[in-house]
Amino acid sequence: MKSPATIIGGDPNAGREETIADDRTHRIIGFASPTDRFVPLLNALDRARDMLAATAVWQEIADASHIYYDALPPASPGPDYSRTQIENLRPLAILWHEVHGGFRLAVATADACTPIASGRMVIQIELNVPAEHANNPTAVGRWVMDLIGRLIRSYDSNSPGLWELANTPGYLPLVSIDVDAYIRTSKKEVVSLGDAVVFDLTLTWGHR
Repeated sequence: MKSPATIIGGDPNAGREETIADDRTHRIIGFASPTDRFVPLLNALDRARDMLAATAVWQEIADASHIYYDALPPASPGPDYSRTQIENLRPLAILWHEVHGGFRLAVATADACTPIASGRMVIQIELNVPAEHANNPTAVGRWVMDLIGRLIRSYDSNSPGLWELANTPGYLPLVSIDVDAYIRTSKKEVVSLGDAVVFDLTLTWGHR
């Protein structure tokens, strides 16, 4: 699905080439830790998690313990979460590699010894709707769009969004951020899930 909003960046690897070993065959542009050559997919998820946790918005509303990979842990007792349990988990984020094109490792044309990592990753974020906005859809829209906007780009390096962190060592070198429209739980779903909104961010990163 094509997203309605996209932030486009410049050179994704500017200043980001970091040697991880003396042997050039073990270098991966965009990664720095010596273990990256063994677990590049996991490393990409770790960097996205750390990046999200470092944004000013996420630090306002949650912490890294509310960020998960692939799915939520099983409910206890199960099989399903109760409304109270799921409301207590929010705000939450779930990260995964996109099904198609989630990770790519390729050599540069001019330097066949230097593999370049790139990929696409989804961050799904779920938030409880503030009680004061529950009966005002316009207020809900303004609240969630303000939050998403500041999360992806704050224009303030002291209160960074994802875009402000993109050129910082240790985080993903972003090429673009696609934002899908948020979805709110229906009146029927509120009974079991609570009043919440969910939206997806798709991060394209690395060399393309």
